[in-house]
Amino acid sequence: MTCPDGSFLNSMNQCVTCRNDEYFFDNTCVSTCPYSYQQNQAKGICEKCPTGCTSCSTSAKCETCSRGYYLDTTTYTCKACAKNCAACSSATTCDACKDPYLLSALKTCVKSCSADEYIDSSLIEVVKCSKCQEQNCKTCSQNGCLTCSPGFYMDFNLQ
Repeated sequence: MTCPDGSFLNSMNQCVTCRNDEYFFDNTCVSTCPYSYQQNQAKGICEKCPTGCTSCSTSAKCETCSRGYYLDTTTYTCKACAKNCAACSSATTCDACKDPYLLSALKTCVKSCSADEYIDSSLIEVVKCSKCQEQNCKTCSQNGCLTCSPGFYMDFNLQ
């Protein structure tokens, strides 16, 4: 069975015509398309956004991306983050890492922090490596310097 233009065949083999302010989706007419679908006004249907898109202006042009993807503003497509990255803002900038990885000061995911960094878990949802704050510090913790760079020593008499 085929339906006339502007009508859609639902799961019960019936032709359905949506009102002008509605869109055909999942065998019914809806006033707004669901998450990760866009309204195709010309066809009167809800079209799935491309993979990784949470919202799109056309079926090929993404506006926002799912977690684990970033928006390529040249092609307006969502591209996957690097392998161990849970959230990113570009191909080379990670914002959060998958367990058990840590976010380095260079915005990449690493298995452990470098010697001049410490594990900083002060942020909600992001465990990252932060650089030692003290100058000439070789190793540190969140509480401060633990060992000094060669040629320097700890001064415990500072007030």
